Parts: sequence; structure tokens; C-alpha cells
Amino acid sequence: MEQHHKDAPGRIRSTAVRSTVLLGAALLLLTKSGNSAEEWRPGKYMAQAVARVMGGVRGVSEKTDYGYDNGICVLGAYLSQGGNVNFVRDLEKGQKYAFLGGGADPAKDVDIEVFDPDDQKVAEDTEADAIPIVGFTPKRTGSYTIRLELPKSPQATFCGMAIMRDGGWDVPVDNLSTAVAKVIALGTKADELNKTGARFHQETNTWALFGTVLKQGEASTLSNMRFERRKHLIAVAGDNNAKDLDAYLLDPNGKTLVEDSESDATPVLEYTTGAHPSYGLRIENNKAGGAALVIATVLDL
Repeated sequence: MEQHHKDAPGRIRSTAVRSTVLLGAALLLLTKSGNSAEEWRPGKYMAQAVARVMGGVRGVSEKTDYGYDNGICVLGAYLSQGGNVNFVRDLEKGQKYAFLGGGADPAKDVDIEVFDPDDQKVAEDTEADAIPIVGFTPKRTGSYTIRLELPKSPQATFCGMAIMRDGGWDVPVDNLSTAVAKVIALGTKADELNKTGARFHQETNTWALFGTVLKQGEASTLSNMRFERRKHLIAVAGDNNAKDLDAYLLDPNGKTLVEDSESDATPVLEYTTGAHPSYGLRIENNKAGGAALVIATVLDL
């Protein structure tokens, strides 16, 4: 079993804490576009959680050669106290990884645990704080489960996680704040227009936020997404490198149910789910000024 320590990798604790304060203030300013934006509490909690994740990302990237991992590298979920959410990811033997978490202000304790293909715990950060950091180098290639947990919080709140690797994507950390601010603005608008408001997707063991780095012409597809029977909105946005993003909601056979392929960088999908056991989401980066960090969030309407 590989044990992590709080400063792994690269002794990042103090830098992460300092960056959290600065980035949190900046991100909250980005998300405020009037009183309505400030009143949309889910967006406020997302901003706080992502700011703490950004603090960890900046701390790692400034002191090491770590960058965002390939595939899905940013995740978020709305959790109740005692809740957790899993992400299964193929990890390579000998590759150095870092898993960085963060919770919104109500979160008093956020943990990350890593389980190997035999479901044995191989790394963890279960200290009593809201910014878990796990450094991990697999001893074998396989499918590992990364678990984000909220052991202590007086109320349900948003928690986030970033996946980094040695030699990964060197994307400026502020690009994440740019993309997240855009999806929060889309969520705020959906909340204003929908009679019952909008909240982050909250089905058990499901993620509400996904992020990946895509070069121009590349696409990413998420599968086995579970939705309860209700109307959902999926908002997609990228950093300033993204010029034209398209999004497609797919059935289990890959058939398109609804799409937004207009020439813009903020596609939005609205669909009443319930006819299929699982869904897929395909995001395409059709035009960009460079590799773009793209974020998708799932809302319940």
C-alpha cells in the first residue's frame, strides 16, 4: 500500500492555501453579474469549491512538472454529509498522479481515497480539512477508483476534484476559473428562466461537473450517465481558447437525442430524461485558438 503525505507532490500545502484565498476572491468576482447571480446559491458553492481545487492545482504546477491528466481531469458533485461519489479511471504503472480536492465553505472535511483494481485502498487523504491532496504512483496498470467524500458538513454542498499527472497538460490555472464562470452564468440564467429554479444534478453517486482539455478537432464522450425522470439542462463552456464547441446528448446506442451545434462556444442542451437507463454526452471542440479547457455541468430543472 502506498501512503501519501500532505505535501505530496512537491510540498504544496502552504502555496495551495495562499492561492485558495486569492483565486477564491477572483472567481467569486467573475461569477457576480448582478444580484441574481449572487442569489443563485448552487453557483456560489461551485465557485468556492473550484477555487479551493484551483489553489491546489496552482500549488502543484508551480513546483512540479505536473499538469492536467488526459481525458476527464476536473470533476464536481453536490454532496450531502456522509455522501461520496466515485470516478473510475485507467492509471498507468509508474506514472506519477495527483488528486486534488476542495469543498465549498459549508464543507468542514473533504476526503479522497484511491482503490486499486482489486478494490483495495492504496492511497488516501482523510485528514480533517476541506482541501485533500493525494500523490499516487500505481504499481500496476489498471482501472482505479477515485472516491471523493464529504464526511462533515452542516448541509449539502458542492465539492470538486482535479486529476493531474507528471508531464500532463500545461494549462494556466486561471483558464479553469474562466470556463467555470461561464457555466455558472449559464446556470444562473437557467435558474432565472425556470419557474422551479435550477440546481446541480444530485442523484446518488453521480457527478454534476466534468472538465477536459481538448485540442481543435478533438472530442470527448462521457457514457453511462444516470438521470432520474425529469427535465435536465447541460451547459458547456470553455476557456478563452475555445471558439466553437458543440454538444450532443446520446442514448445508450449512441443515437443523438438532442444537440446544440451552433457556431458558438457555449452550447446548452435541455431534455426530459427517463426513457433510457443511461445516457452519453459528446463534446466537440471544432474551433479553438489552442488547447481548450472545456467544462460541462448538469442541472436539474
